Amino acid sequence: MQENGTEKKIEIGNYILQKLKEKGRSVAWLARQLKCDKSNLNKTLKTNSKYISYDFIFRVSQVIGEDIFMYGSQELEKTKK
Repeated sequence: MQENGTEKKIEIGNYILQKLKEKGRSVAWLARQLKCDKSNLNKTLKTNSKYISYDFIFRVSQVIGEDIFMYGSQELEKTKK
């Protein structure tokens, strides 16, 4: 999680990239699975767009076999401490 002033930003894109690397998969592979453009997907993940949709995160979670929502929940818990 990155803090910017008083705003906290969950870097979900970096988390997805990390999970892909751990699984030996590439952004190109994920783009093929999601049937989307590789360059747009890469840009979205690397810029950590703050408007990544629930549907997108759900689809990525299914494709890579990881609960991406759990990462967000863990980051939320950290802000409560």
